[in-house]
Amino acid sequence: MRVGDRIVLQGTHRGTIRYIGSVPNQAGEWTGVEWDDASRGKHDGCVAGQRLFTCQRPGTPATFVRSRKLVESLLPVMSLLEGLRERYCRDEAPSLDLPSPGQHPKGRGVVVMGRADLLAAASDLTMLAHASVLGMHVAARDPPDDLSQALPSLQDLDAGDTLLGSWHAAATALSSLPALRTLSLAGTRLEAVPALPPPPPLPALRTLVLSSTGVGWGGALRIGRSLPSLAALCLCDESVEDVSPAEKGECDLTATFPALESLDLSGNLLASWRQVAALATLPSLQTLNLTGNPWGSSGDDSDCAVPCPPGFRTLRTLLLGGTRVSSWSQVQALDGLPALASLRLTDTPLWTRAPATARAQTIARLGGLVQLNGSQVAAEERRDAELWYLRKVTGGVATGEELRALNAAELVGGRGWPTPCVMRRCTSAWPMPDEHRVIALPRPAHQMSWLRARRIKRACSPATPATPLCCKHWGPLPLPWLPGGLGQGPAGSWRSPCTMKSVWSSSACQSR
Repeated sequence: MRVGDRIVLQGTHRGTIRYIGSVPNQAGEWTGVEWDDASRGKHDGCVAGQRLFTCQRPGTPATFVRSRKLVESLLPVMSLLEGLRERYCRDEAPSLDLPSPGQHPKGRGVVVMGRADLLAAASDLTMLAHASVLGMHVAARDPPDDLSQALPSLQDLDAGDTLLGSWHAAATALSSLPALRTLSLAGTRLEAVPALPPPPPLPALRTLVLSSTGVGWGGALRIGRSLPSLAALCLCDESVEDVSPAEKGECDLTATFPALESLDLSGNLLASWRQVAALATLPSLQTLNLTGNPWGSSGDDSDCAVPCPPGFRTLRTLLLGGTRVSSWSQVQALDGLPALASLRLTDTPLWTRAPATARAQTIARLGGLVQLNGSQVAAEERRDAELWYLRKVTGGVATGEELRALNAAELVGGRGWPTPCVMRRCTSAWPMPDEHRVIALPRPAHQMSWLRARRIKRACSPATPATPLCCKHWGPLPLPWLPGGLGQGPAGSWRSPCTMKSVWSSSACQSR
């Protein structure tokens, strides 16, 4: 046993050796162990006022065990190759054989393999592309040359919940695998990653899972220096409170993660955009997962603003499920993400209050959204949501003075919509206290056709029996948005009712 080794006792109790030697007021040799399960501990390495070692985690996760008794209780630890051979190279007699090779009834040639053939094919580690030693008592004890010769084709390795213990040891052993693209160490308790020396490089690695490993955000930054091709990083349940670089030498995230496209930070302690502001500089970030964070719990409206407006240019998917988003100002802030196309807001206070109306309002507020909570936003659904939202913000009926009194940001959603037009109807045709009815036009990128304008008119109409409408019931209107060249005159020009006959025929006016 050596200091730093990972161990497992009978009953699957795992820990890390922090000290081997004498203990004050006790005879014999003792071993100080920091347990993964902190409830087994009794102290933090300080005994009788004397500190013998320091635990990596806070609290009291450590105990002392007599070295002789500990050795007797330890379960054997295997190397990575021994674990792979244990799982994939079993010498078993086949209990069931398939029929011998033959011809398919339709004449197609097939190869029929019995269980023995399948076992033989799987036992050839040189052909192994996807492997797992999940939950096995495996440590990084293999010379790199042995791994490179035994596993030349390995692309994906799941080494979660093992006894690797140190990122440096794991990276040193795995750096000799030329084809390794995906590595999962989820649940494997790793030592703190020191700033120096730099970790061994893994230039071909594309996906790395470090959830529940204890490396934290600072350790992930140090690991990222040796992974220039990393495209996906999973760092769940690491108690991350801020993603700002912890050290001055780690200020350039662009150089640390130049190719990072997906970042999973679910289950951490991030509460606002301020705590993820540093991610705005990542040049390739497309997916950000913040599920299960206390996002939105700060209660400060200043935290709603998306930091670095020029940043987050490539962010297309944002997952906020299970967060504490509770106000529409927090949702409205997401419209500042120029490329946002997919959003998840399930299990949030805002969503659970009124899921039906929340979906419509979210779609209306975020003009570029094409997927919400895993389902596509169809063109017709967007149209109906925008109509509903316009009717909501204008209160169904509004005068021009009431419209000017509305908060412009609330009405146009901060997306640069033009000034709303006022459509005037004759009081004889529309028996209402006020002859003005308001609709708002969307931004130029989503200009409406005349048919859509009529749908808005119909949606905003009062629930009264159908009244025949003809052109004489309409006063002059500014129509710069109608198709067919209408409204192309000088600024501020008005169209008389007679010029609209070709557009609004008497038959078209019969229904609203």
